[in-house]
Amino acid sequence: MADEVTDLIETDPRRWLMLFLYCMQTLLNQALWLTFAPISFEAGEYYHTNSDWVNSLSMVFMVLYPFGMLLSARQLQIGLRSAIVWGALLNLGACVIRAGSVFCPLPGGAGFAVLLTGQSVAGLAQPLLTNAPARIASDWFPKEERERATTMAAVSLLLGNGVGQAFPPLLISKDETGSITGMGSLLFGELVLVFLSAASILIWFVNEPECPPSHAAAVRRRSSSWSNAGLTPHGRQLS
Repeated sequence: MADEVTDLIETDPRRWLMLFLYCMQTLLNQALWLTFAPISFEAGEYYHTNSDWVNSLSMVFMVLYPFGMLLSARQLQIGLRSAIVWGALLNLGACVIRAGSVFCPLPGGAGFAVLLTGQSVAGLAQPLLTNAPARIASDWFPKEERERATTMAAVSLLLGNGVGQAFPPLLISKDETGSITGMGSLLFGELVLVFLSAASILIWFVNEPECPPSHAAAVRRRSSSWSNAGLTPHGRQLS
């Protein structure tokens, strides 16, 4: 059986595309998380709220992380593509809601309530993405490349943090009347980027390569197929 499994081992050149698609979506999710941290004063003024509520836009990610973990565990059970697609679609839905906040009545808190709802949806998406690097590395990469793949995935998290901190202040400013400008451009710009990334994932992201990249991946895939069929490794029906 070991020889049979070994014959099936093959490195798929699409592995780098899968990693790139994942990294881009993860980077954007991290940027959504921290979008308002460097512009907290301007966001509070724009949405007519105080700094405590603005800080809740990032805190909500931590509050919802346990619920996102449950969703992540369930989707990873179904498959890697399921988890990544769900993460991308939640990110996209979050951006649509966030962008819609600029059309709501801002005084009175309606606009901010919509914005916070969008941030909450993005918070649920975060564990679906942050829990996936080890699965991507094991499903798509041979043993000698797994460390590099997980490192690149981790770097995408850090880059997302940097993007979320660096770019919002470049777009937000005050006009001659003292009004905050650029919020719509910021939120719609993020929406466009997340849409392009999510569409790419829907089109090109594959659950797993046709052949496993390593002996361990082959054994794990075979064990999973046995489990799904309700069989033991000896071909007997599970009671």
